[in-house]
Amino acid sequence: MTDRIQYLFTQFYQGTCSEDEFHEFFQLLKDAESEAELRDCIDEIAKRMNIQHPSTIEIDTGGNLNWPQQRTSRPIIRFIRRKNTVRVAAVIAVVGFSMFLYTYFAEKTLHPQILVEHSVDKSRSQEVILPDSSAIVLNQASKLTYPKHFDRTQRVVNLEGEAFFDIRHAEHTPFIIHAGKVKIEVLGTAFNVKMLEQTVNVSVARGKVRVSMDDQTIYLIKGQEATFDSHQNKVEEITAIPHPEHIGAWKKGSYYYYDKPLKEVIYDLGQYYDVKFQAAQKDILNESVHTSWHKNEDIDQIIGRLALLLEVDFVKHGNAYIINRKQLNK
Repeated sequence: MTDRIQYLFTQFYQGTCSEDEFHEFFQLLKDAESEAELRDCIDEIAKRMNIQHPSTIEIDTGGNLNWPQQRTSRPIIRFIRRKNTVRVAAVIAVVGFSMFLYTYFAEKTLHPQILVEHSVDKSRSQEVILPDSSAIVLNQASKLTYPKHFDRTQRVVNLEGEAFFDIRHAEHTPFIIHAGKVKIEVLGTAFNVKMLEQTVNVSVARGKVRVSMDDQTIYLIKGQEATFDSHQNKVEEITAIPHPEHIGAWKKGSYYYYDKPLKEVIYDLGQYYDVKFQAAQKDILNESVHTSWHKNEDIDQIIGRLALLLEVDFVKHGNAYIINRKQLNK
């Protein structure tokens, strides 16, 4: 029986059990005689899922279930030895906890999640309303993937590209965004996430977010931003944004850059105007820029400002611009 329970538990936990195996697993939990096996299974489930649920139950001689006064943060199986109390076998505790798990996992296990995908091309941005009523605006050339129905413990989405998130508050259901190797977790707030090559930038317009990559975790509040380098596995310094009201301004057609590298500016220009840029000297791309532009502007006007700021030339060849440092007169 031990091997069978272990097998079914593995199948159940990995979400690969059949409907018959699912029902068999919970029937074995209810019928089991060995508390040690079940304690290990329940402890493992509680540890991994961080579920709070009482599992110490007493039953009196009248057959009534008595719940303990204080609930523990993880399931505990114990025997009650009192004169007027029937000895409670593990099955009593397991039935209570397994029924909770049965209810909790039934829909997820027997009805696999349906994923919804929104992809936006280079010609437009798009607003997406999630199942929890959170609102997300996807920028051009971006993609968002999320389940058709969020579960009870968390709301998880995957992002490629850039998006502005306005998340509906849910006290016990964190909202999690996966952007490459970076994980952003919030309860309810508004913030912008931008993926560019191997970096992810997170800027907070309202509330507080927790951002992690591998074993590094930081917290950002309103008006702060940080950039994560997935290639070097490092988090750059947290910086204050001079004008937090400009976070996500691209939704209305305006782009603001405060000491941002040129490569970020020309990336956005390339996406919107459908042009390409090439730097004759690669270090030009890392030059810091303090500028802004609007989608109603002619691209040549924007490029003219950049050329003056950085003292470079933009030479147009077909649908591409070659960036070159100005030659100083000798």
